[in-house]
Amino acid sequence: MRNDFNITGNIGRIDSIKEITGGKKVINFTIAESIAKDKSQWWNCTAFDKTAELISQYYSKGDNVSLQGWLQQQEYEKDGIKKMSYSLVVNNFSFPVKRNGATNEQDTTKHTEQSPAAGEGDDLGVGLLEGGR
Repeated sequence: MRNDFNITGNIGRIDSIKEITGGKKVINFTIAESIAKDKSQWWNCTAFDKTAELISQYYSKGDNVSLQGWLQQQEYEKDGIKKMSYSLVVNNFSFPVKRNGATNEQDTTKHTEQSPAAGEGDDLGVGLLEGGR
């Protein structure tokens, strides 16, 4: 069973869209979630296929976005030390609506896509983004 995860924040780093085995498209990016006045939580995110294309086309660093997906856990080794990271696999996102210069959380444009099954994309470095910014 997958966990559902929702987050709203600003895009930090956004990589170029890439084509991987089988013609799938993938994009990796980070999002900063404001958790206190002077503190942000950084999240690694990955999107596939049409979702990746739309994020690549419509978003850039600093843009606000609401994302939905599931958390994927990755274990890896760095400098001989086993580490763990989490990545949000995005299957739905929303464009916040701007009215008179203000963002309204009630959005009217959403995109939903079936994301790969757990384990798909594991050999692609999904979730192994570091640094966040």
